[in-house]
Amino acid sequence: MAAASAVESQECGEAAAAAIDLSRYPIPVTPLTGAKEIEYERALVAEASMKSGPAITIDDVVFQDEWILVINKPCGVYSEHVLVSVPSLLGDSYSPHRGFFHLANRLDRDTSGIIVIARDKVAAGKLTNIFKSRELRKSYVALCVGKAPEWKRAVVESGHGKSRRGCWRVYSKHDVERSLPDGSVVKDMATKIEVIPSSLDEVKDGEEDDREQRIVVEAKMVDPEPGTGDEVFIRAVPLTGRTHQIRLHCQFLGLPLVGDVKYGGPLHWNGEKCQSHFLHSESIAFQHPMTGEVVEVIAPHPSWAAKLKFQASKNPKV
Repeated sequence: MAAASAVESQECGEAAAAAIDLSRYPIPVTPLTGAKEIEYERALVAEASMKSGPAITIDDVVFQDEWILVINKPCGVYSEHVLVSVPSLLGDSYSPHRGFFHLANRLDRDTSGIIVIARDKVAAGKLTNIFKSRELRKSYVALCVGKAPEWKRAVVESGHGKSRRGCWRVYSKHDVERSLPDGSVVKDMATKIEVIPSSLDEVKDGEEDDREQRIVVEAKMVDPEPGTGDEVFIRAVPLTGRTHQIRLHCQFLGLPLVGDVKYGGPLHWNGEKCQSHFLHSESIAFQHPMTGEVVEVIAPHPSWAAKLKFQASKNPKV
């Protein structure tokens, strides 16, 4: 079933609205055949790694002081595994009498990148408030597959909730606050997405397009051919904090992540089997909970992204 959605183009501070057919932006609601088995296998590998030793090394620490740690989490590792690895990682600098370690944020098992850990109860409370109130800025990079969009930058606005089968899905923005059968309600979800070139050489001086489109989800679209098309590299900035937000919005745009079999991405890419989806939390900026200074951190890209030669996003001050 195809439907129309509202798109607004903004240029030089002036907005112009136009309705277009977004049937090319599908919402596949059925995972690929065998997706559950693949997810189960990946979970078993992650659980086995928890028994084999620490999840991280000292090289994965990208920022630390006496109050907080910022870790570059590897993919295929649970956030909780990172947390329990911290005491042995810190060695002599760890004092069990000083306090505790608390996860200020979590990443999906197969998402790599930035995790913030509090080393102090007061810092933990303040960090929790910072993340809940969204008084920070985060960016992610992902490798997607599908037809390259005509736009370079867009803000996708929709609803977010669970389907009748209990899976997270995209809802129409008009459904926000609607009650669902499980007693929950549809929440708003918004993501800024930028298509980035695979090489800095592809962007010449003076050719930057500053126009930004607004894509408002108004109805369910048709299902796509799963995991086919071009490589599309994107940078995403979540404006809300919903479960699987970037993965869901990329799926909606017909650009599922490589390796994200749960949401229509291909299991094999360039002749190799993907052990995870290709999504990396690359940067974060927030006000330090104790000193008030702005903390800006960029996590080194994983191997699949390091080959792309694009620059990490520089976050504006909070």
